[in-house]
Amino acid sequence: MVFLGRAQHRRFPIRGSGFSLIGALCLFVGVLLGYLPRAALALEASRTFDPHQLTYTLPEMENLVKREKSRPGTHLWSGSMGDATVEILLSFRPRPISLVPEDVTAQVGRKFRPANTKDRKARYRFKNQDLVAGKFGVVPYASLCIGNAPERPPVPSRRKVTGDVFVVGGILETETYSVEVYTGPELSDKHREDILKSLKSVIAKCEPEDATWPQKEVMKRWEAVVTDPKVLKGLAPVIRTKHYVIMTNSSAGKVFAKKMEEAYRKIQKIFPFPEIPGRKLMPVFLFRMRGQYIDFCKNSLGWGQEEAERTKGHAFQDYYATYYDSPKDPVHIHEGTHQVFMNRLRLHGGGSWFQEGVAEYVSSTKNQRKSFAKRAAKDEKFIRFRQFVQIPSIINNGFLGAGGSYKQAASIIHFLRDGKWQQEKFDQFLYEMGSIGRSDVTAIEAKLQEIYGVGLDGLEKEWVKYWSRR
Repeated sequence: MVFLGRAQHRRFPIRGSGFSLIGALCLFVGVLLGYLPRAALALEASRTFDPHQLTYTLPEMENLVKREKSRPGTHLWSGSMGDATVEILLSFRPRPISLVPEDVTAQVGRKFRPANTKDRKARYRFKNQDLVAGKFGVVPYASLCIGNAPERPPVPSRRKVTGDVFVVGGILETETYSVEVYTGPELSDKHREDILKSLKSVIAKCEPEDATWPQKEVMKRWEAVVTDPKVLKGLAPVIRTKHYVIMTNSSAGKVFAKKMEEAYRKIQKIFPFPEIPGRKLMPVFLFRMRGQYIDFCKNSLGWGQEEAERTKGHAFQDYYATYYDSPKDPVHIHEGTHQVFMNRLRLHGGGSWFQEGVAEYVSSTKNQRKSFAKRAAKDEKFIRFRQFVQIPSIINNGFLGAGGSYKQAASIIHFLRDGKWQQEKFDQFLYEMGSIGRSDVTAIEAKLQEIYGVGLDGLEKEWVKYWSRR
C-alpha cells in the first residue's frame, strides 16, 4: 500500500452520505482558487500494492501527479519539493536466484551512464551506498544509494535530471523492487532528508528468510555440487559460525571453521565493511581428501584435471571450496578474501591484478612483499603496469611466474595502502577500482587520474620510487 505523509491525510468537513450539487461546485471552485490544501489533492496518488505486500510512503510533494505506467510492474509520480522537480519510479521485477539488495541497486545503476561523457562504456557509480536494517522483505535490510544525475535517467518522461538520484532496493518472496527518486538541482537539505526518510519507510509484509541455511537448503546445495555417492552420503553435521556455513565430510570441520572466522576478522580489519543483520552465511565446501576436491572442480565447474590439480582451493560466486590439509595454509585466507570481496564488499571488478593483489596482500607478509618488490623495482624485473592490468589471469602470463605476479600485485596494494604517497585516498581507490570493468585499461587509467592525478605510467614511477628506497 502506498501512503502519503500525514499532512496528506486531511479530511474535509463535508457532512452527509454524498455530495450535493452545490457542495460539488464549491469543491470545484475551491480547487481552482487553490483554497483547498494542495496535499489533499495528492490523495488520488495513493495506490495499493497488495499483490506485492509492500507499503511505501511518498515524501510530501506539491503538484503531485500519478502518471501513466511506462511498463507492467511500474508506478510513476511527479511533483515538486520547493523549487526542485521530483520524479519517483517504483518498479517490481521477477526475483532471480541468490540476489541480494545490493544487486538490485547495482542493476539500477547499470542503466545509467555518467553525465558529461561520450564514452558509451563508462560505468555509472553511486556516490554513497548504505545498508539499512528493517522490514524490507525476505532479506531484512535494503540497499540505499545516492548518486549524481546520470546522463540518461530511465524515466518515461525522458526529462534531463540535473540534481541527485536516490535509489532503494529490496527483495520480496518472488520479486525484487526498487524506488528511484530523480530530483532537480534546487533540492534543499530538508527535502533531501524527507526523501531519505521516505525511502526508509518501505515496509514489506513478508517474513525474513532464514539466513543460516536450514538443513533442507544445505542438503539441496550439497547434492547439487557433489556427484560421488560416497562423498554425498558422508556429509558430517553442518557447522554454522557467525559468518559461515561449513559443509564437509571431514572430522576437522570445527577447527577449520574457527580458522575461517579468524581470517574473516583479519580481512575486515584491513578492508573495513559494515556488518548488517540478516546477511546470508557464506558457504564453504571442505572436502576430506584432495581427490574429492579435484572431482568437485571437474564435475561442477568443468575444469580439466591439470587445472584442478593446480589449486588448493578457490572462491567462486558465493562459496569457497577446498580440502583439508592445514587450516594454517595461507590459501584459505587468500581465497577467503576473494569470497568476502564478492559477497560482502561487492567489489568484483578491476581485473586479475586488483583481485589477486588484495587477496595476496592479506595472505602474505610485509617481508615477502618487500623481498620481491625491492629487487624488482631496482632491476626493472617486473611486468609494466600498462600491460599488467590487462592480463586476464596473472597466474598464467608468460612474463613472471605465478608467485612473482601475485607478489607484484600485492606490492601495488601495499604501496597504495601503507606507503605515504597519497595514502589517505586508498579507500576511494579500493571501491572505485573494484567497481569498474575487469582489465578495462581505459577505465583504470581514468580512475587513477581522477583519484591520484596520475595514469598507469605515473603510478608505476611512484611504485618504483617507493620500493627502491625500502
